[in-house]
Amino acid sequence: MIIKYVLTSDGTIPDYVEDGGYFVDPDDATEAKIGKAVASGIPSDAPATTVSISKSDLIDRVQSIKDRYPAPQLSPLPPTDDPVNLSTATETVDAWCIQVGEV
Repeated sequence: MIIKYVLTSDGTIPDYVEDGGYFVDPDDATEAKIGKAVASGIPSDAPATTVSISKSDLIDRVQSIKDRYPAPQLSPLPPTDDPVNLSTATETVDAWCIQVGEV
């Protein structure tokens, strides 16, 4: 399960996130990041800002962030001044999904 979540009040990744800290959007006031939920899923007491997103949503997010911020690194993408097209965003998300076992 791919999730969008916020850091805890002490700035750490929540316990229910197995592998997180990817695809940070600098414009997101909640400092949302993308991660993989633990096998049990999103707990009922998680903040309402914690939501499951589709792979397609993640591809759109990657493309949107790189369109707005072409120079900063977008983990796991290397820093570049080039905009990210749909093909590159899809390849990046596919590679990340394989890396975290979210195929």
